[in-house]
Amino acid sequence: MSCYVLDASAFIHGRDLRLFGGRLLTTTLVAEELKDPRAQAALEVLGVEVREGRRRGDSQVAQEVPGPL
Repeated sequence: MSCYVLDASAFIHGRDLRLFGGRLLTTTLVAEELKDPRAQAALEVLGVEVREGRRRGDSQVAQEVPGPL
């Protein structure tokens, strides 16, 4: 199964995130940035995992995410 780390634009532009077909993750900073009610609702409806963000490279984030990527 694939894992996708989403930034605010994935929610703001109203893309159908179900097309990703995998695990969806974002950071608390991104979740707090979302002001549009539809974008905020997408977090819950799609079961997006919200995790505390850290300022490191993507490869380190991928290593920290438990489970298959």
